[in-house]
Amino acid sequence: MINTKLDELFQRWRTEMEKDGVSGFSEDGLMYRNGHEDQLWNDSPRKIAFLLKENNNNDGEDVRAWSGSINGYSPNGLFFNRIAAWLYGITYLKDTCYPSIADAFNSSNQMKALQELPYAYVNVKKKVGWTSCL
Repeated sequence: MINTKLDELFQRWRTEMEKDGVSGFSEDGLMYRNGHEDQLWNDSPRKIAFLLKENNNNDGEDVRAWSGSINGYSPNGLFFNRIAAWLYGITYLKDTCYPSIADAFNSSNQMKALQELPYAYVNVKKKVGWTSCL
């Protein structure tokens, strides 16, 4: 439901950008979870969204489908390594304690966090690319 509404918005947004001669659009929102995104999001005690500046040079990619890993065993690069550690740490934070750094950076915990926990990406700048003023 949430991603469906976003898809409708993105289509209108992309159309308006294309009318202005702008190409490259970044789609974002709740990470895909085999059709269970809304239920997982609604049932989660914490709603975790990562606010990002822009989607670098990935036109046509839907970041909601990103797995965060190339090999399936560990996060790909520093970006996903940090996102996974933050996601794991925030998700499993308790009133009286928090996960250890070792647990947050454990590859198995990170992959489970990236591939199973509900979270969202939001790119502030919808036009893909590198550094620019748009």
